[in-house]
Amino acid sequence: MCAQLFLSKYLIVNELYPTAVRNLAMSAVSTMCRVGAMFSPQLFYLSDIGEWIPYAVLVGMQLLDLVIFCIFIPETKGVHLENHLPPKHKRIFGRRA
Repeated sequence: MCAQLFLSKYLIVNELYPTAVRNLAMSAVSTMCRVGAMFSPQLFYLSDIGEWIPYAVLVGMQLLDLVIFCIFIPETKGVHLENHLPPKHKRIFGRRA
């Protein structure tokens, strides 16, 4: 399941982001994947409390990732993908002076 999450993150970045920011988005996703790979083995120190706790935390994090993914990532099947950034008035921080 973790391998599928790693692969899906890279595919999502390639499909959703326009070419202008794709490299930056790919590096951010790659960095976060590496940070997660560094800290996830530390969860198994929780097995001193109970053997099931590390697995429950990992399953909970994956379910949280699934819920966030379903809520925030738009469906792109059959949709023309834009190859440019949105206009300034539609950007998240575009209204800032």
